[in-house]
Amino acid sequence: MSKKLKASDFAVKFAKEYGYTQKQAKQFVADFSKFCTKELTNGTSFLLSGLGSFYGERQEAKRVRNPKTGYYTDAPSRIVPKFKFSTKVVEKIKKDSSI
Repeated sequence: MSKKLKASDFAVKFAKEYGYTQKQAKQFVADFSKFCTKELTNGTSFLLSGLGSFYGERQEAKRVRNPKTGYYTDAPSRIVPKFKFSTKVVEKIKKDSSI
């Protein structure tokens, strides 16, 4: 199973790899997170060439059941954030994967 990096761990690794200070890298991660949230909240999808695209997908309202009580209720429609890797990234992962 692959190791999951927290945002702070990612920032430290990014700083070491690309020559930024940890403070700059942490600020970049925080700013990028705010940017993604703002754009997806506004209904904007965006593409990072060579990496992938961020977009929101509408999930229609539906009837759901609470498993604890057994009662049904209506869940409102909502926008679910999604990310799709570019073909180049997918091919690279498949090629370099040792699984």
